[in-house]
Amino acid sequence: MDPTKITLVVGLLVLVVGVMHVSAAPDGWIPISDCEELQAVNECLDCNYYLTDDIDCSETEFWDGGAGFEPIGGIEGDDPFTGEFHGNGYCIYDLHISREEEFIGLFGVTAGHIERVCMIDPYIEGVAIGMGALVGFALDEELALTIEDCMVLSMDEGGVFNYLDEPDGIPVLPATGGLVGIAGDEIRNCYSINSVLGLIAGGLVGAHIDELAIGTIRNSFAYSEIEGELTGGLVGINGWGIGDEIPGGLIHNSYWGAVDDSADSCWGDDIDACEDGLECTCTEFTEIPGDLFDINKQPMTAWDFERVWDPSNDDTFVPMLRRGCTDFDDDGYMAGDNCGPEDCDDEDPEVNPGAREKENCKDGIDNDCDGRVDCKDSNCKRKKYCDSSRGAVKTLYWGPSTTIPLPPAPVVEEIINQTPEGAGMQVLTSVSSTRFDGIAFLGFIELFLGDIF
Repeated sequence: MDPTKITLVVGLLVLVVGVMHVSAAPDGWIPISDCEELQAVNECLDCNYYLTDDIDCSETEFWDGGAGFEPIGGIEGDDPFTGEFHGNGYCIYDLHISREEEFIGLFGVTAGHIERVCMIDPYIEGVAIGMGALVGFALDEELALTIEDCMVLSMDEGGVFNYLDEPDGIPVLPATGGLVGIAGDEIRNCYSINSVLGLIAGGLVGAHIDELAIGTIRNSFAYSEIEGELTGGLVGINGWGIGDEIPGGLIHNSYWGAVDDSADSCWGDDIDACEDGLECTCTEFTEIPGDLFDINKQPMTAWDFERVWDPSNDDTFVPMLRRGCTDFDDDGYMAGDNCGPEDCDDEDPEVNPGAREKENCKDGIDNDCDGRVDCKDSNCKRKKYCDSSRGAVKTLYWGPSTTIPLPPAPVVEEIINQTPEGAGMQVLTSVSSTRFDGIAFLGFIELFLGDIF
């Protein structure tokens, strides 16, 4: 056997193996590891950010002469946050804000995407038109994204306290919520266990608006101590405004409870939404605290306890977010330890455990993250260019005759060199030959590949 042929075959094997992708933050994403870096989000409101660990923000009580943390995004309605913010399940502890602004919260105004953020014992107080622990005003805009898989849990002295009465010259009433003050985008799979005080006060959302028909609260709950003139266990008012009123939004599969009967309904008032013939499902908890940590009850049965939420923890009686799970490509699959089926490429939404390898059997990528690339994946076995025991295969015909001599080594080398990268192994599978040396050559390749794979 010509050793040159062995070298050519071995050299091409590299193309069959493919590359296993390792998750990393995509270029342009900015890590946040402490409260100072969290405050610096205001320096780029259209950038993308992610938390790398739990953050202690207790020092913010003494920032800016006691005013505390400055909300991210336009606290006066200008320059909202429009990027993406991934909490990755990590918690922000003891954030303090004590200000007089139009909109107050970790985010003052946002039209961006916020997911998997945990806030423990935030203390938010002041005078504002819209105030919430996470967001003061989530804009009702066509480009607004979502707030999903977020939680606020006040176990000690935390809460959201808005001391503004009806403002002069402004055709709206101040709204305060445990999670969001005024919500115009979609909120899903979130909860707030909090203390809330305000003229209009809701356990989860102060005022829920839906002028553009994009705002819906889904699969969420609140259990709060609520104080105000117009209160709701989940939403203070479903709608907003005085005179020229903005209609409220829909509520689906959401639940509420109020400490010491501080609210007696899901929402305090409704404007052209749930009470206008549209379907809303908002149910009062019947067993407290049992309903709060039973993942077999709604709304938690709609949550992802394999990849996003952790049903078992030693610190609280309610579900917590899984820490350290990343989903930079927003495909619903996480990278990280204990985060469900692992996304082997967290930058490409087409590559994840839910993808199908058989649609991409010649790209050199492990599309479904099962550790097998292209024709090595069982889903690709029946592709015409795949063989049952080796990498990607392409049938080559040396000529029209059924009696075909073995080509010389330079010809084989030229064919191999023309093989596109990632196309896989090229071997002879459909050649009929009466020449002994041709049969011997084919037999060698099949045996050699079988040993390797």
